[in-house]
Amino acid sequence: MKMSNQDAYRCTFPDRHLALIARGADDKEISAYVAAYNKNQLVNQIMEQSIVPSWVLNQDFHQQAINVQVELMLDTKISPKVRSDAANSLLTHLKKPDAVKIDLNLGVVENSGMAELKDMLTTMAQTQRDMIAQGVPTQEIAHQKLGRIDVVDAEIIEDN
Repeated sequence: MKMSNQDAYRCTFPDRHLALIARGADDKEISAYVAAYNKNQLVNQIMEQSIVPSWVLNQDFHQQAINVQVELMLDTKISPKVRSDAANSLLTHLKKPDAVKIDLNLGVVENSGMAELKDMLTTMAQTQRDMIAQGVPTQEIAHQKLGRIDVVDAEIIEDN
């Protein structure tokens, strides 16, 4: 954004920059810090994702062009054709954006892992009901060790 890497570093990290100066770092050493930061993988990924579109860089010219069209449209000393063209240009370029329809599906998709987990919990609940029916104390049932799920193979591994 029309800044050198050193200026951008100084604006982004004023405390770091002042700390470097306070400890007596010269321009060469500060440049080394700036270069190292600028080569950072995260910085490069951010730069790739944030390449500024030309319409953002030139937004001031966009507004100036609108202002010129307004001046032409309102100037009674020029031909009606030019005034009409300026008005038409403004209407065309400043129209409200078209509505965008978004189709968003928020449903839950059950995959095989979810189905297996559901089956396991159903089996566990049935086993606990059977144990309660057999007279096993609920505290003993509650303190049972459960099998753990091996997520990779999606199978139940019994702990002993």
